[in-house]
Amino acid sequence: MPLPFVSFSVPWSGHSCLQRAHSWRRLALLLLPIILQAADSAYFRIHIVDRETNRGVPLVALTTNNHITAFTDSNGSIAWNEPGPIDRDVYFKIESPGYRFPGGGRSIHVTSGGQMEIKIQRLNVAERLYRVTGQSIYRDRVLTGYPVPIRQPVLNAEVLGQDTVRAVPYRGKLFWLWGDTDKASGPLGNFSTTSATSELPGHGGLDPSAGIDLNYLTGPDGFVKPMCNWPVEGLKWLHALLTVRDPSGAERLLARYDTIDGQSKTIESGFAVFHGQKREFAAEGSIQQGKLVVSWKNAKNESGRLTCDHEPTRDRWLSSKAMAPQYVSGGFYTTRPVEGARPITRVWRNPSDKLMLDRGAQPAKEER
Repeated sequence: MPLPFVSFSVPWSGHSCLQRAHSWRRLALLLLPIILQAADSAYFRIHIVDRETNRGVPLVALTTNNHITAFTDSNGSIAWNEPGPIDRDVYFKIESPGYRFPGGGRSIHVTSGGQMEIKIQRLNVAERLYRVTGQSIYRDRVLTGYPVPIRQPVLNAEVLGQDTVRAVPYRGKLFWLWGDTDKASGPLGNFSTTSATSELPGHGGLDPSAGIDLNYLTGPDGFVKPMCNWPVEGLKWLHALLTVRDPSGAERLLARYDTIDGQSKTIESGFAVFHGQKREFAAEGSIQQGKLVVSWKNAKNESGRLTCDHEPTRDRWLSSKAMAPQYVSGGFYTTRPVEGARPITRVWRNPSDKLMLDRGAQPAKEER
């Protein structure tokens, strides 16, 4: 709908700056409904929903006969405003992995300001809910003027996209890790691991069916902060994220790290600990030629050098009391036996629902 011509006469002479500000405020308030109406009417909203649940389906592709493709956002919405194929019948091929639309497509009469709901059949057992990271999670819902469940629906901390996610409960929140992270304002992003936290459901966080509000750990420029800042060149990735209790009972966050060169070869692997005040991880020890080496600052301490019976791999990282005595107690933690390590013979939960490990004790009899 074209914006109607509106004429105003605002008397400036003899008014104070404050009075002028009030005049502009009244003008803005008067124009706002007209502008919003014009903005809303610019798009035709196509809403793709699960036929069984009536929930919007993300990642559904609608493609015209001349190969213009639009994808639904996390609400299942498309804000259509393509010059030319508007205010007329338009045929769309409708497809999405794990879903099926009878006949493969249909014609839709698209009009400025209109909307239409289309039901699609789900073949997957699991529902596709929403995208957690990246740009334009709820782009089309925002464009068509509908409310969204998260605080940053189109861009959060300049993150365009990320890969390789991990998360673990830590100090009353969820702590998240990602690998390579693309940046909106430059050609290169963060290749030293990205982190964020989110509130737990029922404790300030959203219900998981609604969405996840991520609070990224950011730097002064507003972009995400690299989590691995130690001076080794290469890509730095964290994984095998876990929490332990130090001797004082404080919860600490640990991870295995790998440093990768330009040929995708591992330069160095090791053990890192999260430091809350600096809001980043610090390397506490490295694995070099099958040997577990203590924190670099204590590398001369030969008691910290422990020979493994295998070359550690990503899913077989291990830590030891000699490696990080201030964080870990009670020998080794590994997926394969290591000489001198006490095996875990019992895993159980105490009355406070804490996971407990018995090492070296006789297995408890099975209760029937």
